[in-house]
Amino acid sequence: MYPSQHLIFGFIFSLIIFFIFPSIGVFGLITIAAASILIDTDHYLLYVWEKHDFNLRNSYKWYRKKVKQVLSLPKEERLKYYHGLYIFHGFEVLFILLLLSIFISKYFLFILTGFNIHLFLDMIADNRNYTKSFKYSIFVNLAYSKKLKHLED
Repeated sequence: MYPSQHLIFGFIFSLIIFFIFPSIGVFGLITIAAASILIDTDHYLLYVWEKHDFNLRNSYKWYRKKVKQVLSLPKEERLKYYHGLYIFHGFEVLFILLLLSIFISKYFLFILTGFNIHLFLDMIADNRNYTKSFKYSIFVNLAYSKKLKHLED
């Protein structure tokens, strides 16, 4: 799912949460919406690691090219390709955010909520596109990285 789609849906879900739980305030609304997008910082970090390039626009173009490559494959083939290690897209990070929200500050719960919205949207997109990204556990992702094919640039 592209950042613009995460922005729109993240904001919609954040508004719904705000109307159900107005006590989160505008700060909570903004934090949830921002977290639902900023979780994808790990995509940019992966690009920087792989390409040694800090240009955000180049990163976006690179990912768009990767998405087109995957979606051009037959549906049965898409599941055979590895998409990359996304360090913020795993239940391990969600668990850490939960602990931080319990022991440090309730504001981490807003970030956790935004991350969950994002991952929910990613699951829908993966299902719709017949892809499987293994982004839901860092350790599972690492295990599959050695078993699947990698896309060439």
